[in-house]
Amino acid sequence: MQHLIEQLLSLYRTSPEQFTENTEAVDLNDVVQNMAAAMYLSIEQRKQTIELIGARAMIEGDRFALETLVTNLLSNASKYTPQGGKLLIELSHIDDQVVLSVEDNGPGIDEQQKDKIFARFFRINSQNGTDQGQGCGLGLTIVAHIASLHSARVEVDRSRFSSGSAFRVFFPRMKD
Repeated sequence: MQHLIEQLLSLYRTSPEQFTENTEAVDLNDVVQNMAAAMYLSIEQRKQTIELIGARAMIEGDRFALETLVTNLLSNASKYTPQGGKLLIELSHIDDQVVLSVEDNGPGIDEQQKDKIFARFFRINSQNGTDQGQGCGLGLTIVAHIASLHSARVEVDRSRFSSGSAFRVFFPRMKD
């Protein structure tokens, strides 16, 4: 119940009005490093490896909201990846965009469920023995909401591993 309440508060804490008040220049690489470090113990307990590839990635945004977005993506990647699995986070630049990619080698997402995963309270049922732990089906809803506030878009595809998912968030690059 506490987790559900925290997720609901995260979703509604980032209203468009609050977002505008809290925007600043943010190095997304710093946010990703900090959130990966904060989650490292739980990832290590699952005997998963995590790799970060990337460089400085400046965007205009709300640091708290971006921390929530990264935490939700990493948490889902770890949750749906079996023990001993791999997580890959990559920051890249494509034209005038900063791309955050979070990939795993879990079971992946069935094509028929891709349209549903950003809906409130939707959870993928896993048949492969991954430990999904607690969750209420709001994590990806919050990711999509935060991306929208940042004029970003989220795409989901197959990961570069032999199995798994890749979530990519395309942010507008901060103008110099």
